Amino acid sequence: MQIIDNLLNEEDFNTLHDTMMSNAFPWYWSWTKTRDPFNEGGDHCVHNCQFVHHFFRDFQISTNHWYIIKPIVEYLNPSAFLRIKANITMATPQIIETYMHKDINYVENWKTALFYLNTNDGYTKFEHGEIVETVANRLVIFDGDTEHCGTTHTNSKYRSVINFNYFPNIIPDFEHPEVEPY
Repeated sequence: MQIIDNLLNEEDFNTLHDTMMSNAFPWYWSWTKTRDPFNEGGDHCVHNCQFVHHFFRDFQISTNHWYIIKPIVEYLNPSAFLRIKANITMATPQIIETYMHKDINYVENWKTALFYLNTNDGYTKFEHGEIVETVANRLVIFDGDTEHCGTTHTNSKYRSVINFNYFPNIIPDFEHPEVEPY
């Protein structure tokens, strides 16, 4: 796992934040954050919903706002995207963890990167117990098949995270004889 703090310069971060938090940015209702594997509260329970904005899905850019995430895309330097989706949730009286999950289940050798848009007391928890706090302008990169969960938060109006699911750009190492150049 990699954690990169202060990923974007101030101008790029402010453009991203201010655009996404404006009253003109399109957010869409989603009944679920993650599927309830035990159907304990039903998939429509009150803490398991959010607003989303798809930047990339169905193998294409799906927004006119692509330009605001371009600096993150350039940093990740992927060979291909599977999905890019922003989530925004509202505060709850106490922190509640969502269900452990993988963002995508049908591929291998992919990465997930989470970019936090604001600082709050929510966090991302990983299958082995590691916790990454939600800090504005922080990027977390991990293997896509690592189970993880997000949480609600209590100390800010919203929690916003952009999820990048992608294939890394793997460049052969020509210095080592076991790797053949193309």
